[in-house]
Amino acid sequence: MKICRITPTYPSDINPGIGLPSYYMTKNIKYDTLLITRKRPGKILESPEHTKIILIPYFDSTISDKKGINKKIALLIKISGYLTFFMLSIFHILKFRPHIVHIHTPMPIFHAIFAKYILNSKIVTTFHGTDINSLKKWSILNILVKKSDKICYVSKSMSNKLKYFFNPTKLVYTPSGVDTDFFTPIPIEINRDNTILMVGNLRWQKSYNIALIAFNKFLQNNPGWTLKIAGSGPLKQNLIEITEKLNISNSVKFLGTCSRHTILKLMQKSKLLLLSSKSEAFPKVILESISTGTPIVVTNVGSCAEIANLTSGEVAPPEEPEELCNAIKKLANNPEKWKKSSILSRKIALDYSWDNTSKDVVNVYQSLIKP
Repeated sequence: MKICRITPTYPSDINPGIGLPSYYMTKNIKYDTLLITRKRPGKILESPEHTKIILIPYFDSTISDKKGINKKIALLIKISGYLTFFMLSIFHILKFRPHIVHIHTPMPIFHAIFAKYILNSKIVTTFHGTDINSLKKWSILNILVKKSDKICYVSKSMSNKLKYFFNPTKLVYTPSGVDTDFFTPIPIEINRDNTILMVGNLRWQKSYNIALIAFNKFLQNNPGWTLKIAGSGPLKQNLIEITEKLNISNSVKFLGTCSRHTILKLMQKSKLLLLSSKSEAFPKVILESISTGTPIVVTNVGSCAEIANLTSGEVAPPEEPEELCNAIKKLANNPEKWKKSSILSRKIALDYSWDNTSKDVVNVYQSLIKP
């Protein structure tokens, strides 16, 4: 079987946190593979012997934070970029002649449609979360993605939304995974710092402002704790101003973009991982956290509550700082509950190893290619 995997993102030494599903699936699924991705700054992670990687440069632009004419220009750049990506991929797809084209976001659908009708390839499309929103905005994308032979989704909470657009018989749950060999816990008897860790881009979806308000409330009866935020983004200055207004600047550390190894060390030393998002699917950071035995406090979005409930973590409704503060207290102020959650977290994480979750994808491939 020959697999052509197409993804705009792929991990590199500069940004090791992007494109991890396509990286680990490629690593663990041993079929002959052609991986086509966008060329970005930095050196991409080493590929396995059965894989050839094609890096294609093209322009891209974010749309969600633009308005008016700037949004139209950004949209034009994005469409032009994907068309360039498609045109420069054609030769490589024709030469490889894949049995299956797996696109890790619906945007490269032209690649898949081309292979389906020219080479008789099967199409597998994976939705990772917010990309579902594009189906409502772009009816043409909806029509094209319907040509997929199988449609995978990483969060059970996405199921009902996808059933609205697609035939349920095409839908397959293929959860996100975690590198349990890398994200390992420290011995349970070693004391951790009184630190709450947050990891992610500083964007509106993550609701860091709510987290800061909740942390301020938590500090009132729990002095000496620190909130560390690993990530960068357009809201950094705004968040700094909030910490100054709340007079908690000395207790909040903005770490910027951190390497994978730094994230590991931060998780191993922290008491809790906090996720305050108002919109998520299945964020990889919660799996990485539980894999290190670090209990999680999350909002009830996407699959976050599902993982928190499995690991005796805590869940709060989104956009409710008082409830989020109470959720933090329940773990931070209860050593026995924390220990139970830490041990259980690692146990559950092993079920989500990339080796296990990649097998789900192999089953999808094999169902499409009959002997």
